[in-house]
Amino acid sequence: MLIATPALRRADRSVLEYVEALRGQFRRVLVWSGFAAIGSGIVWFWLVLAQMTGGSLWEMPGMHSIEVAVTRTQFGHLWEWRLGLTLLFTMALLIPSGRCWNALLQSRAWQVVGMFVATTLLASLAWAGHAGATLAVERPIHLTADAGHLVAAGLWPAGLLPLALLLVRASRSREPSLLFAASAITRRFSALSLLVVGTLAATGLTNSYFLVGSLRALVASEYGRLLMLKLFLFSIMVGLGACNLLRFKPQLALANEQNATQRDALRKLMRNVIAELCLGTLIVLIVGALGATPPPRHGM
Repeated sequence: MLIATPALRRADRSVLEYVEALRGQFRRVLVWSGFAAIGSGIVWFWLVLAQMTGGSLWEMPGMHSIEVAVTRTQFGHLWEWRLGLTLLFTMALLIPSGRCWNALLQSRAWQVVGMFVATTLLASLAWAGHAGATLAVERPIHLTADAGHLVAAGLWPAGLLPLALLLVRASRSREPSLLFAASAITRRFSALSLLVVGTLAATGLTNSYFLVGSLRALVASEYGRLLMLKLFLFSIMVGLGACNLLRFKPQLALANEQNATQRDALRKLMRNVIAELCLGTLIVLIVGALGATPPPRHGM
């Protein structure tokens, strides 16, 4: 909504009812995302605990082992406050709707708080990953690069989900002002995406230097092969984004409301954004596998 709000302020009043419906959709997405984060976080802790104790995943660990893992390890401290922060934010979104509460949720202050919480949760994952195991003077550089990579990924491709919801609603509507608002929001998102792709490339290269180290390791190691698959999917996403930017978005911006070209461009743009979102989901799964795979330089 931080990207969409400036464009919506310039839109016709007839768009407001669609905006409220989109706010409701975004809120439900956030709630379910919160539940998914809580559930996956518990499973993550259980897997790490089993690895620490050397026990089976199907055995209930002792309370002493749980206490040690939570209170005496870097992972435990990080996991504890991340879980608490996610719970608080998710519970806040579940409070029944009311005039005052809705006004708070739509306020600039709440958007800034939400952005801060999301940024903190994303960046903190760097301390639980391979960057957290980097030692000496390389540690702060690697942690900063990894945190920046995670935050950038939270903007793109993660930001494609709300954009896809907007484009789907605009494609089903006959309201011209919603079409114009979708065009303006898409232009703003494209400008942000260009910056984010550059950030992802720079921080990704930095991470690869610390974790892979050489072209030979990139090809010879399991970690390197997973990384190449991630880069391949990422390049397809960038290609789709370039197609959107150079071909469909100009058509969406220049056509008038009576022109079928605009709606055709909107449908094609929507399909590409959904395809990008699916590829981004695959990349997230690969990143999970990378997090569980020892990188070549850590084995030296």
